[in-house]
Amino acid sequence: MKKLVVSLLAGLGLNAAFAADGYIGASIGSSHFNVDCAGTFQCSDSDVGLKLYGGLPINQNVALEVGYTDFGQFEIDHGAVSVSALTVGVALRAPINHHINVVGRLGVAAMTTEGSGWLAHRSENHTQFLAGIGLESPLNKNWKVQGGLDLTSFDYLGDSGSLYMLHVGVQYGF
Repeated sequence: MKKLVVSLLAGLGLNAAFAADGYIGASIGSSHFNVDCAGTFQCSDSDVGLKLYGGLPINQNVALEVGYTDFGQFEIDHGAVSVSALTVGVALRAPINHHINVVGRLGVAAMTTEGSGWLAHRSENHTQFLAGIGLESPLNKNWKVQGGLDLTSFDYLGDSGSLYMLHVGVQYGF
């Protein structure tokens, strides 16, 4: 797999040495869904979310990233909709000082929404924009602690809504 990634990078005209500087990360946090709870008996518009990602730096300030985010689910009365995404995008880093970077993320998300209960047993796929902002700080040469806010939207049964996840986690650099 690493040979395939290196070959793809070389094919794009990028230096294959970037593959040695790749990183992986994981975050956990709180997801909030912008759903209309008016007129419902029971409504839960937040859940625990999980984010897994990996990146390859192009230079000190720009990296290409891919990832998977499970935003959790929202519940209305006796139904639930779970939302997840496969993501691809760019991470832009700017140092605040020697110990903290601001990280901005822009990309696209292949969103999957799956309903259950009275909301219909159905799965839908849509492509959405994804944006994020966060901070990261090194713990040592390989490990960083990071936190951020990711924003996107989702569609289900003809309705759409926005969602965000506030998260904290760790990142390991190779």
